[in-house]
Amino acid sequence: MNPNFTILWVDDTKTFVDSVRDPIVDLLKEKGFTGHIEWHKDEKGVLESLKTSEVDLIVIDYNLPKKKGDEIIEEIRAKNCYQDIIFYSQDGRPVEPFKQNPPDGVFFVSRDDARDIIKRIIGLRMRRLADPVFFRGWVVADAIELEYLLEAVLCKCFPDKQAARVKRFLEQNRVYDFGQKHKILSGIIHDAIAELRVEGGGPAAEKLKALSACKKVLDGFPEEVIGVRNTAAHQRSERTEEGLRKIRPRAKHGGTEVVLTDAQCVKIRINLQAHKQNLHTLLSLLA
Repeated sequence: MNPNFTILWVDDTKTFVDSVRDPIVDLLKEKGFTGHIEWHKDEKGVLESLKTSEVDLIVIDYNLPKKKGDEIIEEIRAKNCYQDIIFYSQDGRPVEPFKQNPPDGVFFVSRDDARDIIKRIIGLRMRRLADPVFFRGWVVADAIELEYLLEAVLCKCFPDKQAARVKRFLEQNRVYDFGQKHKILSGIIHDAIAELRVEGGGPAAEKLKALSACKKVLDGFPEEVIGVRNTAAHQRSERTEEGLRKIRPRAKHGGTEVVLTDAQCVKIRINLQAHKQNLHTLLSLLA
């Protein structure tokens, strides 16, 4: 899952956008995402941004100096861009021609209510990720990315000429198992830490500290990544007595039990991001 949540915001009053930026970014951080607000003072560049950027939400003011907000919305929808749009004016009433035929996915609000509505829509989007179908999709997609990254780190543990041989070894010996790759890498890092302890101070001490921190995060990989992935990929969901969705692992595939609450999904997203960053750090340390 893309850890970034991007809001495209069109308003000629940048001070208003800046006044609500921090609370929105803080909310997204609490939900396990990095918030980005891309600001435009008018329609210039909006359609280009929608073509080149992964925009999650669009916020548009009605009273703009050139094209009005409703005209920009019509252009956006004409380009088959169907992100939710928050469209605000002074009183929050639909404007012509939207009174008779309002576009789908457009929320009309007053300027004073814009921040609260944005936060509510973000909350709804985040809760949707706890639906079993969405949950399986983003967990498995993130796990695939992490597995490739873990393999890249594993190959980096060897000189360039040997890295290709390691990759062939993994393929020829059918080391496709996610957990087995982790065990191999964990063992290599463990040995590297032991060697650095023997070397003593200086650069070795700095690298020892960094590798030890990475190893601590890596130790949580089986439960926080592989276990969650196995549960999401292989098991059916069921209802708890409280009416929540739960995915329970079975002995055949192993895994980690997951109750699909907003808080639990946030925790999983944060864990996956932490492991991604940790593997990138290992790549740089082993370069």
